[in-house]
Amino acid sequence: MKGLSYYKAQSVEDVVDRLANLEGARILAGGTDLLLELERAGQGANLLDICFIDELRDISESAHEVLIGAACTFDQIERSGTVRTHARALSQAASTVGGPAIRNLATIGGNVANGAPAADSVPALIVLEARAKVRSAAGEREVEVEELVRAGRVHLDEGEIITRFVIPKCEGRKSAYVKLGLRRSMAVSRLSGAIGLSEAGMRFALGAVGPSACRIRSVEDILSQGVTCQDTVRRALSRLAGDIRERLGERPTAPYKQRAAQGVLLDLLSDVLDREVAVL
Repeated sequence: MKGLSYYKAQSVEDVVDRLANLEGARILAGGTDLLLELERAGQGANLLDICFIDELRDISESAHEVLIGAACTFDQIERSGTVRTHARALSQAASTVGGPAIRNLATIGGNVANGAPAADSVPALIVLEARAKVRSAAGEREVEVEELVRAGRVHLDEGEIITRFVIPKCEGRKSAYVKLGLRRSMAVSRLSGAIGLSEAGMRFALGAVGPSACRIRSVEDILSQGVTCQDTVRRALSRLAGDIRERLGERPTAPYKQRAAQGVLLDLLSDVLDREVAVL
């Protein structure tokens, strides 16, 4: 492609400085989305490769948090025992991203920053109460992932870069993720969902049912009354279908996604409750 320049960034400070001072600078992590976008558009860009910055490729934990660098690949996340233990939904989501070659390249930061409605990692991050650390020349801020991708756009200012994701540990939390696609992992999600269940409450999020992944609070409110009660689950399923109908309106996919979302919710509940949940 014409008009491309490449720079191997040495540190986060290096990236932040170049984003502030280099016109047309774009972050290159895995490149699985960006390079295709540039090729389709026939655009040039100044690419800043962040894949060799150690602090952006590290998964670690403290007593209260799991920290995931924005340049961590989905293969790395899927294989992490720390993620599997404390953020199981994200580990499951990572396992569904593309095929092995894509998972070895695609990064979690790129998946979120790309802002696609069907981004695999976002529903899982939302139910896990994840926050993103964002850096720029002006300093660092922290924002909930749910707010970062709100209303169909990624709320990053010019010159900002996601550096890592922070997932609070929650004693006894169970979480799960389900993705529906034409094939298990080689297709863009037609619908995805994640659930987080703990003593503090329940969080339920869907992807690919609107401009961005989001929590379905109306369903959370109903299920908080007791997930073991069949009548409660039945009311939650009905409310979920109504919510999808409101979001999608008269789109041809609306009837399918209403039924599919109900199936996803039942699968997620069965997973975190360790028993089949069905409505008779």
